Amino acid sequence: MNTLKRICLLCCLVTAAAVVPHASGQNPAPKTDAAFADAEKTLAKLSQLVGGTWVNNDPKMRIEFRHQWAFGNKIIKGQGAIDKGGPREQQVENFVGVDPAKRSVFYLDCHGGTNVFSGNVTLDGQKLVFEFATLVGPAAKWREVAAFPDKDTLQFTISGERNGKWVSVVNATLKRQTPNHGPGELVTEGIIEAPVDAVWAALTTKEGQESWNVAHAEIDLKIGGTMRTHYDPKGTIGDPGTIENRILCFEPKRMLAIRVTGSPANFPFKSAIQKMWTVIRLENAGPSRTRLSIVGVGYGDDEESQKLRAFFDRGNSYTLKKLQEKFAAKARTPANAG
Repeated sequence: MNTLKRICLLCCLVTAAAVVPHASGQNPAPKTDAAFADAEKTLAKLSQLVGGTWVNNDPKMRIEFRHQWAFGNKIIKGQGAIDKGGPREQQVENFVGVDPAKRSVFYLDCHGGTNVFSGNVTLDGQKLVFEFATLVGPAAKWREVAAFPDKDTLQFTISGERNGKWVSVVNATLKRQTPNHGPGELVTEGIIEAPVDAVWAALTTKEGQESWNVAHAEIDLKIGGTMRTHYDPKGTIGDPGTIENRILCFEPKRMLAIRVTGSPANFPFKSAIQKMWTVIRLENAGPSRTRLSIVGVGYGDDEESQKLRAFFDRGNSYTLKKLQEKFAAKARTPANAG
């Protein structure tokens, strides 16, 4: 087995393992159900993979994966790349959840549209044991044993079945990297089930904003331009309920930095909001998917600034949820509706 194929196999297992307890969102089995209890324990261990970016330390074959909620927080989706930035880069996506009928943890993993793997995972002491087979591609059976020496390290061995015996083919270590955000920053991020072009338009055009977020919008997309919005359908742009943001800089379809220069008359944090700004980043997260990050910068330690931070913590999360729902609803609408 060549190096790239081994790495591909390695990552299908690693990315498949990101779930949290009760991720299925379905009615749990009775507490006396021993199989379901075992699945819960396994999922609790697997949840250590959620958060940050997992990478290896081999510059010749870079691996990078992230894990996000999907399908109304019922499934964890892993997305990433093998040989990221290299000549043989391959995209990988997978889905992991609980099978309520079998009382077990399942995974389904796709590599570049040419190979698909399926199987399950169990917990043996503190070790995770994956057993799976090729669903699409050359027929084979595989086994991985993985462990967390610490919360930010994953070590594992992958073996292939040869003549009825398990033969080790990969031994590897991945490390978790987390964004280096300072105490004065607030980060909200998630996956939008829509391409970057559509998400950018929803954020930066009058029609886009009015389709999901505000009742009225006026946007002059240029350096120094303004984004003026109003949530009240009965209000008008320019009245005391108007919100005005100044565009500090932007890179089309990738980044937008804005600063509040006009807040509603009854806004309670008028001093603190003058000291902060917001950076919105968009990243292609696969076919028709966008990773959106909202980063608030410039929060201070004073009481008003901390209250403003809490205000935007709730507000940014709500905004992200609404944007996700906009495109989720669009995806459910039949093409010939209306």
